[in-house]
Amino acid sequence: MRRRIYLYLCIGFVVLSISCGLSPVESTPPLSTSTFTPTIAPTVADPVALADEALERGNLDEAGDLYNEALEVDPEDGRALSGLGTVFYHQARYEEARRLLKQAVELLPRDTRAWMMLGRTDLALHYYGTSDEHLLEEARDAVERWATMETEEQAPQAYLAWIARLEGDAAVASRRLLAVEAVSPDDPVAHLVRAMRAEDRGDYTAEVEHGLAAWESLESWQFPGFESTICARLIGYGYAQQERYEEAIKWGMVELQLGPAMRHANSNLAWWYMRSGDCEEAAPYIEREIELYPDNWAPYFVRSICASQEGDEATAFGAYREAVLRGCSDEYYWYFDLQGSAEQRGISLRLTGIDIYGKMAKIYVEIDNRNGRQIWIHSFLVEWPNGAQVSDVGIDDINLATGRSSWTVTVTDVMISPGDWLRITPNLQLLGFNSEWVEIPVETEIPQLELDGTSVPGAGDS
Repeated sequence: MRRRIYLYLCIGFVVLSISCGLSPVESTPPLSTSTFTPTIAPTVADPVALADEALERGNLDEAGDLYNEALEVDPEDGRALSGLGTVFYHQARYEEARRLLKQAVELLPRDTRAWMMLGRTDLALHYYGTSDEHLLEEARDAVERWATMETEEQAPQAYLAWIARLEGDAAVASRRLLAVEAVSPDDPVAHLVRAMRAEDRGDYTAEVEHGLAAWESLESWQFPGFESTICARLIGYGYAQQERYEEAIKWGMVELQLGPAMRHANSNLAWWYMRSGDCEEAAPYIEREIELYPDNWAPYFVRSICASQEGDEATAFGAYREAVLRGCSDEYYWYFDLQGSAEQRGISLRLTGIDIYGKMAKIYVEIDNRNGRQIWIHSFLVEWPNGAQVSDVGIDDINLATGRSSWTVTVTDVMISPGDWLRITPNLQLLGFNSEWVEIPVETEIPQLELDGTSVPGAGDS
């Protein structure tokens, strides 16, 4: 009975609704559009996605602003940290880029871009003279992580070959290069590594060829990274070693434009100008390199050569002294046009004692080297009234840096009597530019030397 009543009521409601003009679907009448306009809430755009789009278009400033906007909302947004680190990398703000990218890989350990950019950033900082001795190791670790995420890509392998070459592992560099060449023979980074290896073996024509091939590919990159700077450096160096200084200077200018603060960028250009005979043009680049990297020996070395060519020996010796103190290696030693006595050159000898054992004599001397250049001693010439003898000091004992050192000279069959004179002359050599040498004899004479049969300490000065 109740079901029947409920059914009748429902039928009645439907009839009533239809008679009143109501749709059975609508339970309430529509509101008048004259008093209310419905709105749809806008979709909130993802600032990181917008930043990625701006970066893809090449707008670094817009991308940076949007990534910063995202980080203001969430300072631990790994995507934004990765993106802003990438922007800083392309703006050559490598220290800041590294800090952000290291945070990004901690938050997003599977972020391919973050690992790729961290590896490239660490490698770039290596060329900017950063003091972190673990940079290459960390660059290798980051690129290896990148390689595990993009197993089909050859780019990580090319960077790993680069790092292996810098670490001195030629076998690993060769193996990785062969793997890249088998799939991507025109990979620009692989061309860069081939140029470096050509330089290592002294094939400067091949260095330029591979450098130019790399440059052609790198020009298609949206942003010229530090890779382009290194490419210009390799090409310039290859031309300079062929004494094609006009081309070397051209590429030195390109290197300086791309990486004005990179270590050696200014000193390389100064070097090419100096080697072309234009020290006046070299001067501002010498000063700029010293300003940026006061620990770099190269600009002081170039300054010393220019001063020597201009006849300014005081400046030449002073600059060379600064280069030596900063680690100028043996292959770069060179000589000035020496005139005057050894004493005037800042080299003096003092006899400090003699021991006589029958016909054998041990002569003790002190050499004071104050000229700022490393000297080499290979022998001493000992003379007396009725004879002379050359005493070889031995090849392992000849390296003498600037400063004071003591030497013991042993001679045999010495035929001297009380009142005889004794003269000792060390044969000093200064290793010259392009492996040339110059000898500087330094003499000291001991007139009327009184021998008591044992020793004569402090016999005299030169």
